[in-house]
Amino acid sequence: MEKLPANSFCLLSCVLVLFLSSVSAVTDDPQDKQVYIVYMGSLPSGKEYTPMSHHVSILQEITGESSIEDRLVRSYKRSFNGFAARLSQPERERMAEMEGVVSVFRSKKLQLQTTASWDFMGLKEGNKTKRNPAVESDTIIGVLDIGIWPESESFSDKGFGPPPKKWKGVCSGGKNFTCNNKLIGARDYTGEGTRDLDGHGSHTSSIAAGNAVAGASFFGIGNGTARGGVPAARIAAYKVCNSTDCTDDAILSAFDDAIADGVDLISISIGGEEALSYEEDTTAIGAFHAMAKGILTVNSAGNSGPSPTTVSSVAPWILTVAASTTNREFLTKVVIQNGKTLSGRSVNAFDLQGKNYPLVFAIRQVKGNNIFVSRYSFGSDVAVATIINDRTNFATISPHPLSAISPDDFDFLVSYVNSTKSPQGTVLKTEAVFYQKAPKVASFSSRGPNTIAVDLLKPDITAPGVEILAAFSPLGSPSEDKERDQRHVKYSVLSGTSMSCPHVTGVAAYIKTFHPDWSPAVIQSAIMTTAWSMNASDTGVASTEFAYGAGHVDPIAALNPGLVYELDKADHITFLCGLNYTSKTLKLITGEAVTCTGNTLPRNLNYPSMSAKLSKTNSSFTISFNRTVTNVGTPTSTYKSQVVLNHGTKLSVKVSPDVLFMKSVNEKQSFTVTVSGDNIDPNLPSSASLICSIDGRLVRSYKRSFNGFAARLSEPEREKIAEMEGVVSVFRSKKLQIQTTASWDFMGLKEGKNTKRNLAVESDTIIGLIDTGIWPESESFSDKGFGPPPKKWKGVCSGGKNFTCNNKLIGARDYTREGTRDLDGHGSHTSSIAAGNAVAGASFFGIGNGTARGGVPAARIAAYKVCTSTECGSEAVLSAFDDAIADGVDFISISIGGGGAPRRYEEDTTAIGAFHAMAKGILTVNSAGNSGPKPTSVGSVAPWILTVGASTTNREFLTKVVIQNGKTLSGRSVNAFDLQGKNYPLVFQGSEAKGKILVSVYSFSSDVAVATITKDYKNYATISSRPLSALSPDDFDFLVSYVNSTKSTQGTVLKTEADFNQKAPKVASFSSRGPNTIAVDLLKPDITAPGVEILAAYSPLGSPTEDIDQRHVKYSVLSGTSMSCPHVTGVAAYIKTFHPDWSPAVIQSAIMTTAWSMNASDTGVASTEFAYGAGHVDPIAALNPGLVYELDKADHITFLCGLNYTSKTLKLITGEAVTCTGNTLPRNLNYPSMSAKLSKTNSSFTISFNRTVTNVGTPTSTYKSQVVLNHGTKLSVKVSPDVLFMKSVNEKQSFTVTVSGDNIDPNLPSSASLIWSDGTHNVRSPIVVYTDVPNDSI
Repeated sequence: MEKLPANSFCLLSCVLVLFLSSVSAVTDDPQDKQVYIVYMGSLPSGKEYTPMSHHVSILQEITGESSIEDRLVRSYKRSFNGFAARLSQPERERMAEMEGVVSVFRSKKLQLQTTASWDFMGLKEGNKTKRNPAVESDTIIGVLDIGIWPESESFSDKGFGPPPKKWKGVCSGGKNFTCNNKLIGARDYTGEGTRDLDGHGSHTSSIAAGNAVAGASFFGIGNGTARGGVPAARIAAYKVCNSTDCTDDAILSAFDDAIADGVDLISISIGGEEALSYEEDTTAIGAFHAMAKGILTVNSAGNSGPSPTTVSSVAPWILTVAASTTNREFLTKVVIQNGKTLSGRSVNAFDLQGKNYPLVFAIRQVKGNNIFVSRYSFGSDVAVATIINDRTNFATISPHPLSAISPDDFDFLVSYVNSTKSPQGTVLKTEAVFYQKAPKVASFSSRGPNTIAVDLLKPDITAPGVEILAAFSPLGSPSEDKERDQRHVKYSVLSGTSMSCPHVTGVAAYIKTFHPDWSPAVIQSAIMTTAWSMNASDTGVASTEFAYGAGHVDPIAALNPGLVYELDKADHITFLCGLNYTSKTLKLITGEAVTCTGNTLPRNLNYPSMSAKLSKTNSSFTISFNRTVTNVGTPTSTYKSQVVLNHGTKLSVKVSPDVLFMKSVNEKQSFTVTVSGDNIDPNLPSSASLICSIDGRLVRSYKRSFNGFAARLSEPEREKIAEMEGVVSVFRSKKLQIQTTASWDFMGLKEGKNTKRNLAVESDTIIGLIDTGIWPESESFSDKGFGPPPKKWKGVCSGGKNFTCNNKLIGARDYTREGTRDLDGHGSHTSSIAAGNAVAGASFFGIGNGTARGGVPAARIAAYKVCTSTECGSEAVLSAFDDAIADGVDFISISIGGGGAPRRYEEDTTAIGAFHAMAKGILTVNSAGNSGPKPTSVGSVAPWILTVGASTTNREFLTKVVIQNGKTLSGRSVNAFDLQGKNYPLVFQGSEAKGKILVSVYSFSSDVAVATITKDYKNYATISSRPLSALSPDDFDFLVSYVNSTKSTQGTVLKTEADFNQKAPKVASFSSRGPNTIAVDLLKPDITAPGVEILAAYSPLGSPTEDIDQRHVKYSVLSGTSMSCPHVTGVAAYIKTFHPDWSPAVIQSAIMTTAWSMNASDTGVASTEFAYGAGHVDPIAALNPGLVYELDKADHITFLCGLNYTSKTLKLITGEAVTCTGNTLPRNLNYPSMSAKLSKTNSSFTISFNRTVTNVGTPTSTYKSQVVLNHGTKLSVKVSPDVLFMKSVNEKQSFTVTVSGDNIDPNLPSSASLIWSDGTHNVRSPIVVYTDVPNDSI
């Protein structure tokens, strides 16, 4: 690596708003291997059995491989037996036939992967990213490159309208070249035509603005959805390069045309080997004129790194982009016969089927049946495969099987080959791995400092540029060896700053779709000041700001930078004056008279970074930078400065003023940064970061009826304000009596002393939450007042970096490699519902204000993170069960489901884990799913699981719309925005909405309108990132009619208020419904509980909406069976504090038989027992059920016999000998509900249910039976005996229920309720009979 010349540099990169995000993704394994779970039942009881050794031996036997470290994913060995492994389909089939194996099934992911770079940056696919499609479709990106392949799916115009009216370009692509409504323009400056004969131009174009194309890959490698940053944007291709060179004259002609054609942005992944004076740099010249016309140019930094001073794009009116890695890398493993696996780099699409070949080192020994271990950097066309020494540190495509291994691994391999007789090995097909530490600047990426304007930091930013999969030309060779590589591909993998440049072009275009009036400099500032902070990844100048500029681009954060550094043409002219350009030269460049006056310092250009080259080393210095920022964020805001020193710097940095008080949008304020120091390192830059952040001290401003404000103040500040002129008084805000958050109150479990509790036992209760993690710093999980963890606890706190457990949150485990911290919010929400502390004053910006608390606030929590923000792996779920059971939890709450049809029990990881939990006395509570109201959508169907549907409470969140005729319409949303009752014009969709209230049939809000009024498609309130109200269909139709028939209509949208008059409970439409498709005679779900509009703890890192929403909250409102599940977990734990000896089945029975009866709230199957099971949970009644239906492991085994599970399979599952005898009917499982599917319709039937109840109530009691028919049912139901005489506690008595009838409705279940009553207890069980799976038309 070259050293810097004997000069010193002082840099200061300004970062106004700093956000850091990560994306995790997954991909299929090589050689068509997928992750399968091999389930082997219970652990053998013998001490001599070692699960891990057994699992390894099984894998070795099946795969024939001695080393299985790349095969074995997880081993389940603490509470039950099994493992997860990468297997081919034939291997899976052989594994399934092995002795001792219960089942082998694929590990299911809840969400699909995409190609990695845009996900890595946070710009998710589809609805996960907020977009402005109308403006995006009006955006035109001009790409100066080697042409484009117009037939690629990435450039299809399916779904596109005509080109924007502003477009003035042409389609002059040459012979057989056709443009379309996506690729709207083409020009050629090479004489070859605009068709891409190489692949580079198609690649860069698709990165910036390619369509979303599913299933894109390089022969299966990197398989996913290839897409650009702005898929709805238009592309204009300007071909300035042929396959050998790009000429300056062509580039300048292309700029000339593109500016006149009407493009919005220019992307040029072309550069020289060194920086040129601006007047001799055709890209700088063209970009200057583009800037003057409001067009931003994005340019690659160059591929001449890591040597210093190699960056070639150095003009301040160009956004210069370096290249860095993503979290995905392509690895090609070398497996040698001694069992060792070496991970190399390449993109190898060839599959040797795992076959071993002789390894040779001497070139004279190379033949067609061996693998060449070569010191050269290229592959052999004689050998089967080649293994080389990695000299690039990134993967490239080879025309033959090849892997480039690290120098250490290469030396090891050479030694092994030379010292071993008949060495053999193989090269595997490339696989994608997503665990790479990233971002890191690529070694090839050109570095600063800037040799033309030495006080201007370049590059500006870094972005993904390593191993990028994107569109390609079928005429181009996918490797550099064009003669030997005859493959033709539509998508390929390339690396270079050529790839990072269009990523930033896409980000700039994305920003422009939301801020079409922003200038090139403002967009550039937004990108630079919101970049992810980068740390030195190595020593030396190549790993400093000269490598990455302001940091790594963050598309989402750049939408809302807060403050920006504005620049216009005049500022750039002044900058050029400071570089001693003459007025004459500048007049020629700018086309206007220019007078350079005074001594203008280039470092005072109002640029988002600050850099200065010092004239002397080893001496003291003081320099200053003058800057002006413009407020584009909150109108009234206070920004405080903070200086962070980097790289061990000992600079002194002062900012004056150090606080900026902004009063309006577009207000400008200036400041000076003074940097001083001495004896700085001549070989490294000294650097720091200036961070300006909003000081969130203003709480409220009173301005409508009187004057004043509420703010967070220290006591000295309070005293100073009290003495100010115009201030009447300053006094502390007191809390008045407030409402309690509603769901537990609604169920009767009141706050504080209003509810009886057994705190000693409650504090000894441990709930395991399997979810997305937890936010440990939340007040809901504070351990204030808690003693040490229960002695029975055997778990650990393995939450990752900066994660600390306490005496409330006693355990944490992570199965995602992200750490157990909740980055989403879901896990914190569910945990706090079940067992969160009582936290007063919890609300969502004042909405739902009250005390947030769990069902058992004194209980302990253990968090098991199995989900990232995108998916939950079923193998991770099983690992979590494995650990949780062994850790000593009392309950497991899992608000996770598959989303599709339920699986057989032996392939359902939740059912497997819960079975083993049940066997250890642990109750598992699981959400029913959110796929309702469709029948057969319930996903959790095992009888040893308590399955929970979701229903409403008496509280609902209403957002009123008040129109000028005086009428008020009540809509649904959680709207925290206050329009102060001001009226705005109402317009229907299709009209200009800026500054108005948009009335829209679509379900999302407008980011242009003041507020949006939509039609309610959900029937429950969700949070919106902007003012919104969703009206009922009738009210919406009325409003549309009013707007269309009335001149100058006006209205307003109020802030959401809570209303407690809602009729409840009612099952939510989204809650999954039965019947059960796996055990058709078992009613599911079991119970319903509050799951609509629930306020609970949240992660400050999670977005409160599915939209682009930069708000950070500690408590939020969510709906789903994910919320109802922990309510029932809390109830179950509450019951166990009074009955610690009750089994999981007894607790489940108590909950089900004491539930509130539910009536049909609508017609159709969606409003029957298939929606709510036994009814709505009643925590207080469940403490004293009177009679219970007991079940143990043996009962469940008998049930499985009835489902035709074999004795052999059941022995493996249970760990004990099992004999299935006779014809056991699953409907005779001693379950608290009774259900049967009839074999024939329109015929008479008689069926019976056998049940046994246990007395847990009054010792001497008489229970009489009563049958209540539901839903207009005409069944005949008889109970024998119909009276039960109990003489003691724990006495058991049996009875039979006989149900008969004929011609029952084939589309609805026929149902009744059996109630056993002793005058004090009412023990109710639903009875359901049905014929076929109900009709979907509900």
